[in-house]
Amino acid sequence: TDIRVAFDALKPFTVVRDYYQDLGVYIENAIAIRPSNPIFCPEPTRSGLVPEGNLPKMAMLFQAPMQRIHIKVMGVREIRLAAYDASNHLVGQVSHDANYAELRAPDCLPWRSLEILAKDVQRIVVASSSPFVLSSLRTQVTAAP
Repeated sequence: TDIRVAFDALKPFTVVRDYYQDLGVYIENAIAIRPSNPIFCPEPTRSGLVPEGNLPKMAMLFQAPMQRIHIKVMGVREIRLAAYDASNHLVGQVSHDANYAELRAPDCLPWRSLEILAKDVQRIVVASSSPFVLSSLRTQVTAAP
């Protein structure tokens, strides 16, 4: 079973913790916004998730164990995706190493895809040392033995 979530239709400042509970996805430390910084090349009707407050990360918990996690992100510095099992053991991690600190408007940051293939993922953490936007999530439930 695949779960696909696009965050672009959320109203700005929507608190998303239980918003996707019907899909078995719970989101911690994130809020929906429409980026206004020109470096993010904002579209007036497209939202994304960002960490709440000054936090450098957000987390997602899954009701069912996942075996594939795919996210689409945009940010100035490295963005890391880490996956954990039900015992909170790290089962996979990936990042993109691009550094766009020198990018200036009207240049736009590129969207990056990050993917982890691992068994029994119950939680992911998306983190960066600078602001970032998460636009979508795709997961695949771990197949029953």
